[in-house]
Parts: sequence; structure tokens; C-alpha cells
Amino acid sequence: MRHLPNFVVAIALITGGCSIETGDGGERLTTAEPTTTTTEATIAASDAVGIVEVGGETYEITADCYTPSAGNVIAVGAETTDTGGRIEVYVETFDGQQYVGVTVFDGESALRYEPVVDQPLEVIWFDNVVRVDDISLVTGLDLTTGDGADAGVGSVVIECRSFIEALPPGFVAR
Repeated sequence: MRHLPNFVVAIALITGGCSIETGDGGERLTTAEPTTTTTEATIAASDAVGIVEVGGETYEITADCYTPSAGNVIAVGAETTDTGGRIEVYVETFDGQQYVGVTVFDGESALRYEPVVDQPLEVIWFDNVVRVDDISLVTGLDLTTGDGADAGVGSVVIECRSFIEALPPGFVAR
């Protein structure tokens, strides 16, 4: 059984690097700056950028895109919010095991958004973009029963411009 990090991801992708498609036909400029990540396998600049829409809020993030095996991508991102909180995102494109999760920290507590379990999840990986549109989300997901509090609809889009050919830090291959 694979264990996920303590955060989950819902990401919205930025296209082009200088603008972000907002979903309503418009675009807005992005101010996200790349970060640098070091792993044993590869040293690469994290110039993946994205947008996460959850809980009625929109967040711009930077991310790292990992390719642990052919055709599989894991995108992990985070950003400090305008209010001093933090958002963390995790997206996995593995066939048959797709996943998206987002955790929003407000400085005092954390709220985790995950997809409902009784509906199919479609994570699209095409042309170096990870995209999940119109995700029905819940908070407080009980993995035994599948129950959770309705948290509305969200989306994630991340553009991966470079890849780290390894698993993210803390992951173990089985």
C-alpha cells in the first residue's frame, strides 16, 4: 500500500508561463517564480506553475513534476497565500490510481480537499500539462465509508516545463 504525504493536491495549470487561463475564457498574468529542488537522481529548476481552485478561492502555485516511470507523473506544489497561510497540492496521473488533493492552512488549522469517492476522477496528462476540471470535492473524507462534507467543485491545472526523474522526497518504491 502506498502512503501519500500529509498533504493532498488540487492544481490548476498555467499555460505559457506568462498568463493563466481562468476557465471563463479570460487570462491573467502570473507572478509565480520558479524554485530549485535537488534530488539524488536529478537537479532541475522547478518551473512548473499552476492554479488551484478550491473552496471558492483561486491560488497560484509553483510545483515540481516527477516522472518515476514511463507515462506516470506526480506533481507536488505549494505556495504561501496572500493572508499568510499556505496551500499544498498533490496530483498523481498513474493509470488506475489517479489522485488529487489540496490542503489549505490558515495559520491555525488545515482544511483538506479531496475528490468524492463515488464519482470517476479524470486526471488528464497531455502536452506536459496536468489538468483536472470540475472535481466534486469533500472535506473530512472517511476512507472507510467514503463519507465527507460537501466542499463544492474545484479544478487544477499545472504546466510541467521540466521533470525530475525520481519519486518525490519521502516516497518509497514498492
